[in-house]
Amino acid sequence: MAYQILVSDNSGIDKGEIVDVLSINHEFSPIETMQEHIKAGGTMETWSRVFSLVIGTDKSQEEMEYLKEYLPDGITKKHFFIVPTTGTPEFIELYNTGQISRDTETILKFIGTR
Repeated sequence: MAYQILVSDNSGIDKGEIVDVLSINHEFSPIETMQEHIKAGGTMETWSRVFSLVIGTDKSQEEMEYLKEYLPDGITKKHFFIVPTTGTPEFIELYNTGQISRDTETILKFIGTR
C-alpha cells in the first residue's frame, strides 16, 4: 500500500495546497514533478518548483482521501502541506529531488488543518 500527494508550492510561503491524493501507480507529467521533468531532459536547476510530491509508504490512497476535503466555503481545502524546516532531512530531500517518501505518521507532522 502506498499513495502520492501532489502539493502546489508558492515561493516565499511555508505551506502548500494539497492538489490531489493519488494512487501510487499514477503517472505524472514533466510539468508536475521534478523527476518527470528530469526524465524529459530538464535539470534540477530548470525545474520551476511549482509542485512537490509527497509519497506515503504505508497506507492506501483511499485511507488518505480525507486530505482532499474542503471547508464549508467549497473553495478552500481543509488540509495543507507545511514545508519542512530548512536544513532538515525532509527539506533537503524535497529540495534536491522534488519529492519525499515517508510513512504516514511522519507525513502527518507536515499536514496542517485550517
